[in-house]
Amino acid sequence: FNPILLLNTRDFYTPLQSFLQHVIDEKFLNPEHAQMWSLVDAPEQVLPAVAATPAWREDARDYAIVR
Repeated sequence: FNPILLLNTRDFYTPLQSFLQHVIDEKFLNPEHAQMWSLVDAPEQVLPAVAATPAWREDARDYAIVR
């Protein structure tokens, strides 16, 4: 799996980040899902963020299993 990285220019994705956190808080997604994406504020942060993204576990597809 590849990382999902959003370049948050002028806070464009801030509402999306808040919404996704709300979805997790309301238990529509598991907290592990938050590891699937990250936001950066400046273009020079993109490559370091990609490099710092941890590898997904082999069972990552199991995040979608209803518990």
